[in-house]
Amino acid sequence: MVLALGLLLLPGAAHAQAQELRDAFSQYEELYARGDFRHAVPFAERAVLLAERDLGLNHLTTASLRDNLAGLHQLLGRYAEAEPLHSQALAIRERLLGAGHPAVGRSLNNLAGLYQAQQRYAEAEPLLVRALTIQQAASGLGHPDVATALNNLAVLYHKQGRLWDAQPLYERALAVREKAEGTGQAALAQTLSNLAGLHLSLGRRAEAEPLMKRALAVSGWVLGPDHPSIAATSHNLATLYISQWRYAEAEPLLRRALAILDRTTPGHPDLTTVLGSYADLLRATGRPDDARRLEARAEAVRAKQTKQAAVSPRVRL
Repeated sequence: MVLALGLLLLPGAAHAQAQELRDAFSQYEELYARGDFRHAVPFAERAVLLAERDLGLNHLTTASLRDNLAGLHQLLGRYAEAEPLHSQALAIRERLLGAGHPAVGRSLNNLAGLYQAQQRYAEAEPLLVRALTIQQAASGLGHPDVATALNNLAVLYHKQGRLWDAQPLYERALAVREKAEGTGQAALAQTLSNLAGLHLSLGRRAEAEPLMKRALAVSGWVLGPDHPSIAATSHNLATLYISQWRYAEAEPLLRRALAILDRTTPGHPDLTTVLGSYADLLRATGRPDDARRLEARAEAVRAKQTKQAAVSPRVRL
């Protein structure tokens, strides 16, 4: 999922109103960068309302701010709130920019990412294929947007067990992102972690470990030690260590992942996975009572997420 963080205000907007919107957006952006998604939501909501009031319902800035708010809802497991916002943003961009514009490709990636989070893979795949086609045609094979589209389609194939389809896409995405600088390094860490996970799925532990360690180092450097992305990478490395019976190295990574998600995104889709992995470790190290407590918590979170997904409206454009 790619969140649009750019903000463009119409020159004709009243100065005081424009400043209101800038302030709300700045607060959202600061909290998002820290991984404090829960507290970012009201500022993202306010930015959307101000943009709708000052710029109109069908403005490109309004679309971007709706995507931002949708992304927060998705990270917090609020799928029903996220889907109409992503769908509205996509419709605006298609209408104002045309079906082949790169911003439309990014919007398709956003909506597909939401579908993937709900395991709606059949709905996600055509959106991701279309996004990749748009980005390659509009931006060239070496553009970061192409790397994003490749990575996201690879993630889908990976989740579906289509490992041999996923690997070349991850590798192409990594080749593009290796050349990126600055903010691109966060995306590099993501693809490193994803490719490492693929190697682990294929039993290639020796190939997976250095990729995971590098992903964790890059993520910590770019995002800070408590960002939710660190939780996913820490969990992946812990999973590798568990598969090698290296429990003493795995446990602090799982504790760190769980602490980050509890503090920043308690409804995150990855929370049940981390809880399950930690429960497995506790059982393997002779702590069944502690394992049962985590398993019960994971089941409660899973039930809540299932209920949330069931009420998510199927919006069609």
